[in-house]
Order: sequence, then C-alpha cells, then structure tokens
Amino acid sequence: MPKIIRESNEYEVEFPQKGAIINFGISPLSTYNLVNCIAIGGSFKLKNESVGSFLTHESPTDYITLQTKLRYIFDVLNENSADILFVVLFHCEDPGKDKYQDLGGMTRSDIVKTMRVFCENTFPNVKLIMKTYSNSVFINGTFLAGKATISPTDFYSTLFANAVTQETTGRQTWMNLLKMLLVLSVCGVQVYLTTSYFSKGSSKGGKPNINPFESQTI
Repeated sequence: MPKIIRESNEYEVEFPQKGAIINFGISPLSTYNLVNCIAIGGSFKLKNESVGSFLTHESPTDYITLQTKLRYIFDVLNENSADILFVVLFHCEDPGKDKYQDLGGMTRSDIVKTMRVFCENTFPNVKLIMKTYSNSVFINGTFLAGKATISPTDFYSTLFANAVTQETTGRQTWMNLLKMLLVLSVCGVQVYLTTSYFSKGSSKGGKPNINPFESQTI
C-alpha cells in the first residue's frame, strides 16, 4: 500500500517502480525509470489550508494493482477531508500496439485508456490531466528514461539517467568475474610455456639460449 509521509522541504522524495507515496507536505514527489510505465499523481488541500500531493508508479501489466493503490489513496484523503485539486496521468509518448496475451490481448494504449476512465470515475469532478513523457533514449552512451515529478502546485516530466538496478549490478559483477578468469587463464598459459621452454633448455645441459637470433645459422 502507499506510504504516508510528511515532508516539507526543498528536496524531492524519489522512489522507483511499484512505489506509491502520499505526502502531507510540500516536498515534491518524483519517480524514475519510467519505460512504458504509468505514473498517476495528484495534488490536494486540507481544511486547514495545508497542501500535499501523491504519486504512484506501476508497469502497464500491473494496472489492477495501480487501481487498488489509487482507491486506497482516495480513501485516505477522504478520511482527512481533503479536496483533490487535480490528478495527472503520466504515460509514454507512444504507448505502442503490442498485445499482452495474459491480459486478454490488451495493448498499452488500451491500458492507458482504461486508467483514464478509472481516474475519471474514482476522482469525480476533479480535473484529469494527461501528461506524456519520453520513453527512453541513448544520449552520448547514457541511457535516459522518463521521470515524473509532482508537487502541490506543479507537475512535469523529464528524462533522467537510468538508475542501476540490482539485476544490472549482478550482470556487471559476473562480466567482471569472467574477465578476471580470462586474464588468469592467459597468464597461466604464459607461465606454463615459459617454464616448459626453460625446462627443455636445462635438460640439454648448460644455460638455455633465450636469444633466438643467436641460434640462427648464417
């Protein structure tokens, strides 16, 4: 379920995919690594005139989980007599037409439309804003993904350097290990060949001739 916090400073409160936060404070909320994902957030005001915001981030295939979290957020805000000022649905510029067979053949576009209707029904009489983000690009060798940010008075999307995930870190570790084993193997072969060469020279008596040019006949 969404995490409830009370942060009121100039620093962003960031979180990754599958996260959700309700902030009874003015600190901006942001979620990164948006690649085809859906992030839905909003702003609200309490009776004492204090303001806050909320934000979620889920894969399109987890849209049912996203709906559950948004219902929970609505209930929490309703219990606190909050007036929701606006709701923003962040989605990628080109949702694509790829079909999810485990979702009955729904496409990402279908899921975005489904979530738009869901927000209209769950947050009635609240302004719903559809906001796109750039899906993902490579710039100067750096992978950039979408990032959504929302505060009580503002919202926007940007490109953000892709955070290294645990899977990526593990893959890099294995690659480094394989490289190290390869280097050790090459060194071992070199040591073996050198040892064999000197051993052959010693078995013939005297010092081995390590200068190949001296052994040539003119």
